[in-house]
Formats: sequence, structure tokens, C-alpha cells
Amino acid sequence: DPLNDFVILYRTNAQSRIFEESLRKRNLPYRVYGGLSFYQRKEIKDVIAYLRLVLNADDEEAFKRVVNYPARGIGDTTQQKLVSAASAHQVGMGVLLSNLAEYQVPVNAGTSRKLEAFATLMNELRALVSHRNVYELTNDLLAKTGLLNDLNLDTSMEAISRKENIQELLAGMNDFVTTKLEEGNKAVYLSDYLAEVSLLTDQDEEKSAEGDRVTMMTIHAAKGLEFRYVFVVGLEEDIFPSTFSQDSERALEEERRLLYVALTRAEKACVFSYAKSRFRNGTMNFTRPSRFLSDLDPAFLDVSGAATGSVLPSKQPLTSSGYRGQSTHQDRSTFQRERPAVQPERSFPQREASRKLTRLTTHSQEPAATSATPEQTPAAQAQGDLAIGKALVHERFGRGVIEKIEGTGPDRTITVQFENTGQRKLLLKFAKFTLES
Repeated sequence: DPLNDFVILYRTNAQSRIFEESLRKRNLPYRVYGGLSFYQRKEIKDVIAYLRLVLNADDEEAFKRVVNYPARGIGDTTQQKLVSAASAHQVGMGVLLSNLAEYQVPVNAGTSRKLEAFATLMNELRALVSHRNVYELTNDLLAKTGLLNDLNLDTSMEAISRKENIQELLAGMNDFVTTKLEEGNKAVYLSDYLAEVSLLTDQDEEKSAEGDRVTMMTIHAAKGLEFRYVFVVGLEEDIFPSTFSQDSERALEEERRLLYVALTRAEKACVFSYAKSRFRNGTMNFTRPSRFLSDLDPAFLDVSGAATGSVLPSKQPLTSSGYRGQSTHQDRSTFQRERPAVQPERSFPQREASRKLTRLTTHSQEPAATSATPEQTPAAQAQGDLAIGKALVHERFGRGVIEKIEGTGPDRTITVQFENTGQRKLLLKFAKFTLES
């Protein structure tokens, strides 16, 4: 089937990031319909520009983008004077800002103080670069620059969407850092991250909307359109239905109708999915599948059980979300409605769309919070149980089999062949997995 037959539908724009990155890694072209790709959104470009300026004080393009955002009273006229002075004296913007009087920049005393304050702010952030990973540094940056505070002052839906995008950017940074550390790679700093992001933004600029491509869009934007294969993602409580609809029956009904819109975009097959866990507000939390999944008539679903393959009866409690495996546990929340679970969202489905919804199970008894600086895990402490050929379930990579064990002490590593993500070498003291019994 051509890629034009496939569409990924999501409730909020921020959800597009992981799918955009996954499609890029698989060299599958895509288009974002009715919106911008993740790294082209204003708030994301603002944060990236700040990070670029932290790394390179002479980045003039980044300087002009952020020097007056949030507003600092440094307008276009002042910025042009700075650019002209830097050019006339043949110095970089960083040198100029640190020596305004020496280079006789024609600004008044009040503007000079504002520029000096901005230069001091950037120097404080630069002092953190060598001993903060990019996730930690960006959190500091958002607080010190006032970016998040500026968005918090705006309560509009547009501002909420921008905050969601920034939170998703942080989630991506956390994933970047955690993955590198688990693989024994210490390249988790600002320069390492920007090198990777620059490739993504370059691809965005080169990308044309024409040709055979997977389509991505919000469900609202999909009204009136149809595709042969539809993937509706993020069917989780607090996403779909939205957090803002929880206290209103009318709002919940509107969310339910929106799911109907998503479902009826499919001409041949529709696949629902929810993530096993999401990184939010500095912690990794297990999710609760959407209550709307229990509204679907099982007679029209193709659902496989985790072990038995049986179709699950309506309104019966299921296990909480997770990766494939044999063990199950009851969801600890009070949410006990039927939830047809599917593939974890970190893996984009194969070109040949499947109509089966696979019930999944989790292998963790408690949803432990994680951050971009992981501590030693229970997996690291149970090293005596490791053996070549042993199956495990990783928090993010899914199920795999140990192929090799090397090293000793804190440098001990395992090489695992994962079912969905290929072979990976993991530093055991940071690896987050559970051995299958």
C-alpha cells in the first residue's frame, strides 16, 4: 500500500514529536497536515535558539530571536545598532555585549543596563554547560529566562498547546540522555544534543509536502477526510479524554464524539494505541488507557489476549498497559473498565497494516519515577540472575533476549536483541528492565 493511505491521528499537537522522530529513523517520509512539524513550532524554535546562544555567544541569528523574548525592552532599533557595531569592530556579538562601553555602542544608560543583564544571564547559563546534561540545563534555562513564566501568564488554549510542546521537548531530551547513559555513552551534553537536533531541523526545511507520504494531523483537522489505514494514538486518560473535560459531562461527550470522528476516517482498518508510560513534569508515569475504549463493541474488534488470545468481554477489568509478555497484574487505580491495549507507541507499525489489537501486560509492580540522571536500578542489583539467552522486558525498548554479557562492576554491560528495536548494548547500572521468569 502507498504511504498516502496511512494517517496518524492525535488529540494534541505535542504528540507528534515521537512519531516524527520514529518515521525519520525509518526513512519514511511524512507530512504534518494543517500545522507545523514539531521542531518548526515557534516555542520550540525559541528554546533551541536560546540553547544555541548558550553554546555559541556569537550566534547572531539566535541572539536576535531571543534577546527580547520574553520582553526585555530591547527593541529592533537597539538590535540593529548592536549588529552594526559588531560588524564595524569585527567582533562577535558575545564580545560586544560584554564590552558595550569599550566599543561605544550608541545606546542609552537604561538600554545598556538591560543588555548587560541579558549578557549576565547568558553567562550564568554557559557556566552550567560542562556539568549539566542537556535536560537539566534546559530546565534551568526555562526558569532563568522566564520562558515558562511568560506562557503561564497566558491561559488561552494556544498557550496551553505551547506549554505542552515545551514539555514534550523536555521529554525528548530526557529520552536522549537516558538512552545515551544506558548505552554507556557520556555524550549527553548541550553540544551533543544540538548536533542531533540540527539534523532533524535540516530535514524539516528540505521536506516537501508532495509525493507519497504518511500523513499526521490532529483529529480536529481530520474532519471530512478519509484514509485506508488510520492509527489513533494516545488513547489515555488525561489526553483523550483531555484533562480539561474530566469535570464536565458535556465536555466528555464532545471528546467521545471526537473519537467517533477519528474512527470513521478509516476506510479499511483503524488501529488504536496508548503509550505504556509518559514522561511528564520530570517523572516517568504509567498511564491509564482511555475510558472510551470500553465503549467500542467487541464484536467489531479483533482483539488478542496476552496469553490466551481470547477476545475480552466488555466492561471487564484488564491489566494495566505494558509490553508483550506472560505475566500480568491488576491496574492499581480505580479505573476498571475494558481497555483493548495495542502496540507501544514508540514503534511505528509495519507498512502492511494489521487489524489485530494486541493485549499487553506490564512487568513492573510500581510506576517508578525516572529522570534524565538515572540511579542504579533493581535490574543492576540482580546481576546474579543474568544469563545469555535470558528474556527481559525493557522499560522503553520492549522485549528482548540477552546475547552477550561483558565487563565487571560498574562497567558491566549486556548486549540485547530486542524484538522491535534491534540490538542494543546497555550499561547495566543504568538499564531499566525486568527479567522474565
